[in-house]
Amino acid sequence: MLPELLSQGEIKSRYSKLQNWKLIDDHHLIGFFKFENFAAALDFTRKVGEIAEKMQHHPEIDLSWGNVEVTIFTHDRDGLTKLDFDFAIRVDQKFAMADEDEFKKLMALLEHGDFLEQREAARKLGSLRDPRAVPALLKALDSPDDIALSRRAARSLGRLNDRRAVDPLIDKLYSDDDLLRQYAKDSLVELDDFSVLGLMKILKSENKRARKLAVEAIIEIRDGEALENLEKVE
Repeated sequence: MLPELLSQGEIKSRYSKLQNWKLIDDHHLIGFFKFENFAAALDFTRKVGEIAEKMQHHPEIDLSWGNVEVTIFTHDRDGLTKLDFDFAIRVDQKFAMADEDEFKKLMALLEHGDFLEQREAARKLGSLRDPRAVPALLKALDSPDDIALSRRAARSLGRLNDRRAVDPLIDKLYSDDDLLRQYAKDSLVELDDFSVLGLMKILKSENKRARKLAVEAIIEIRDGEALENLEKVE
């Protein structure tokens, strides 16, 4: 017996529970899954295939470097059924597990790896965008022995959308290292509204380099009130 096509209301309700999928014309779902490299993307593709075999419900899978795109609908009904959403939920769960495994591995490397592993872990943790990494990255930001690690931590902190990173990044605008200052500024721009008050305070600093970076960041953030105050200062 063929599964029943879902109504538009049922489709919208079930779609709201998905994490990584786009609904196309109420007809099919496309899942987008991003990875650090081809090997991780290939491994995930195999896991999606295992889900498909268990469910006997087979998607179209497009694998490229660091990306997996999964398209699903019920071909026999030429539309979406409960089976498609059950499949999508299982794929979401598998992706979440892969992310969690990667997060734990990177956190361990950041804490106990050699200096090259620590740098790479600091970089990759930004791409995962998991705020649980903030304390470890803040510690790496203040690394006394490895400026390259501090740079990578500064860049990653901007991607985590966490206000805890603002003050430490503000402090790095006073660094003697050109790249660290620049990465801190770029991350403060990414943190957007979280950063504005701290950046405005720098405008009164006697440090010309820090003031210049603060002005650049405020202009890039485009906060109306901050821009007005910036004009008054200038």
